[in-house]
Amino acid sequence: MVGEQPGDREDLEGQPFVGPAGRLLDQTLVAVGIARGQVYVTTRSSTQMGTRGQASPA
Repeated sequence: MVGEQPGDREDLEGQPFVGPAGRLLDQTLVAVGIARGQVYVTTRSSTQMGTRGQASPA
C-alpha cells in the first residue's frame, strides 16, 4: 500500500498511515479480511512537502 505523502501525524511519528488515513486503512483491511501485518505500507515520500515543493520542517 503506497500513500502519496505523509500527513502531520506521519511526519511526527515517522511511520506511514498512523493518522486518520491509517484508521480508515485499518477498517478497510478488517472489512476485507486482511491483517495489516500482511500488507507492506509506505509513502511515496518520506516527509511532508511544503507549498513550494520543499520539505516541511519537523
